[in-house]
Amino acid sequence: MIKVYRRAGLLLFVSFILFSLNCSEKKEEENLKLPSVIDEQMSDSVMALVWKGEIATQEEFNAARNRFAAMLLDSMRTDSQDRYEKICYGELLYFAGQREKAIPILEDLRKGDDAQARNASRALITMKIEDLEFEAAEKMMDDHRKKFLLNSKHPQNLYTCTMDLAGRYNKMDRLDDAIRIYTTELDFLLFDYPYTSFYLASELEALIMLDTNLIPKYKTRIMTYKEKMEEALEHYVATTVYDDSTSQENDEVFRDYGYLIGGFQPILDRLDLIGKKAPEMNFIHVYNADSTLKMNDFRGRVTIIDFWATSCIACVVGYKEMNHLYDDYKDKDVAMLGVTSFLGTFHDMDTGFSEGSKADTLSQQREIELTESYMKKHHIVWPCVVLDRPASKSGYCVGGLPTYVIVDRNGCIQYIQTGMGQEQRLRSMIDKLL
Repeated sequence: MIKVYRRAGLLLFVSFILFSLNCSEKKEEENLKLPSVIDEQMSDSVMALVWKGEIATQEEFNAARNRFAAMLLDSMRTDSQDRYEKICYGELLYFAGQREKAIPILEDLRKGDDAQARNASRALITMKIEDLEFEAAEKMMDDHRKKFLLNSKHPQNLYTCTMDLAGRYNKMDRLDDAIRIYTTELDFLLFDYPYTSFYLASELEALIMLDTNLIPKYKTRIMTYKEKMEEALEHYVATTVYDDSTSQENDEVFRDYGYLIGGFQPILDRLDLIGKKAPEMNFIHVYNADSTLKMNDFRGRVTIIDFWATSCIACVVGYKEMNHLYDDYKDKDVAMLGVTSFLGTFHDMDTGFSEGSKADTLSQQREIELTESYMKKHHIVWPCVVLDRPASKSGYCVGGLPTYVIVDRNGCIQYIQTGMGQEQRLRSMIDKLL
């Protein structure tokens, strides 16, 4: 009888251990996250570094993304995935360096004709680009356009692939190829997704400024793209049913169209500024230089003008790029000038610290003091000035911040770029003018 009890006790103990292990495995499975959740965590982690100014180039972005993907891979679920989750899974495997597992998953998903087949196709094109197989990527882009015709549900097409491939061609000094990639996609688009269409046209503008001989030809092309967006708006209005007379005014898509169609004019105006004398500006206050500083003092040097604001989070990334340029060109007859304006308020996007409001604006002296501390924090040691008016009325066609303007030794504008993340383009133009 004692042996029986002992045997029963042993069986109960073993059963308890097995039960505990099973519970532990189930708990561990419950803690695993869907690929889409991991993908979101990875993206949030990378973008946090971008906004901190720790990432400024595509190469740095990709390296950080791949690093986070590898770190998070073990916390990802791989069971019972739908097509969308499988795409996220395949992309994460690729980013984590497991290319041989990722490609077959995405190739299988691309065989369909639904939204996820499109997404899988785009993912595979991106991988070809990152593997530096550019000709293969271009062929896949052409095949994608033939297979997945645009419609109202899938209007974006190959926006990110176009930006990535054209950017890489430009870094390789293959300007003609970069422009061809943009125009091929823009010619294909229906312009019924206004934001991506507009930003591709804006990127095309920045590229053609690198060779002023191209401006007349492609300025006409950009005007054609504006007309395509106007036609797309007409089609949208004609096919949209509103409940009442005020519905159109509250329609976000309708407003976006109007805003972006209006945005084409600054693009055309910037192209008209190329080769013209840089407008004189009146400065209320000067940092890091003599208070009598004027635009004419920069004659004889290639000058980079950076329009920025303390409330601009993208400008934080831009400061890192400007620091790179300052370090590399300060002894090469290149000058830098930062331009900001009084806002009546101060907001540090890094720390969240704010002072002043529309109802209780800061004094100019207080804003000068806060801005001076802000500049020191971001290592802005070159001359900066406070303009006597908003940047949008400076005469330099500033449509967003940061905006960079490069002026040649004779005081003529040769390049205008809105937005950060294109340090190589700035370098290309500076080197060309030196």
